[in-house]
Amino acid sequence: MKRFRIPFVLGVFLILCSTAFATVPNVMNFQGILRDSSGNPAADSSYSLTFSIYDALTGGTLIWQETQSVSITDGLFNVLLGTLTPIDEAVIDGNARYITVAIGGSPEMTPRTQLVSVPHSLRVATVDGATGGIITGDVSIQSNLNVSDTVQTAAFKMSADAGNGKVLTSDANGAGTWQIPIGSPQLTSSVSGYDNQDDIDSGTVSGRIVTFTKIFESSKLKITYSDNLRVLGVAGQNNGATWEIKLDGLSISNPHSLKTTVEADAGGTTFHNIHRQSTLIGYVLGVPAGIHTVRVDVGPTPLGVRGNAFTGSYSTFLLEVEEIPEP
Repeated sequence: MKRFRIPFVLGVFLILCSTAFATVPNVMNFQGILRDSSGNPAADSSYSLTFSIYDALTGGTLIWQETQSVSITDGLFNVLLGTLTPIDEAVIDGNARYITVAIGGSPEMTPRTQLVSVPHSLRVATVDGATGGIITGDVSIQSNLNVSDTVQTAAFKMSADAGNGKVLTSDANGAGTWQIPIGSPQLTSSVSGYDNQDDIDSGTVSGRIVTFTKIFESSKLKITYSDNLRVLGVAGQNNGATWEIKLDGLSISNPHSLKTTVEADAGGTTFHNIHRQSTLIGYVLGVPAGIHTVRVDVGPTPLGVRGNAFTGSYSTFLLEVEEIPEP
């Protein structure tokens, strides 16, 4: 009867995935050479090899076992342990582990061989017990991530319910959600100038136009317009004009229009030159999120009077749009 002995010439190593949380193939590449009692390589054939892992060099508890039919060529064999019975983190848990081999019904080879550091990398699948390291590439966490210390990151993204301008808030249990900052106005855009006089009687007043981006669907807009509105009253004529704030080229109606009128009824031979520093402040509802334009147009009075209107004269003007989030 022949006796066999197996020296481990290449040791033991693992095949690991590139990411910590991907599904780790719980297998171990095991290589060796099988010789007969004379030291010659075993004949080429298939042999039934039983691999066993214990928690002690002698005696101890059997932790894992697997039997495979292994092809041997020139005495050499290569096998992936765990192909039939996965080697999970309960097997490689950071404690000392020892492997041995039995051929057919023969007793196990002695002494057992200790598994060294690389096989224990299987614990990366569970992360617990890790003391540090660097992970490159994307990591996907399918359940909760519990951190007992500070989390530091160069960027942050929480996609659920996210939106431009929202803030991250917490409830009494520490659960975070994205919320609109209620009642906190955001200056969206503005334009201002000095002595920028425009003598147009009908159309858009020069320089009084603002393009902005509205962030929230449910927010309202606050529009402020301050300017010197001037009408020159010529003797014997009824002159006047209406200044109106328009949104995207249309009159505002929700909840009401934003306009003011100045009239100069000279009558007879009297000459009137009315300068009125005026400020219009109004709110606009129902404006969808996106890019919009606010402008100031000048036109006839409600009675159809038009003429000799001047916008801005030796004064400062301001056209400002604020977005006010609402619940």
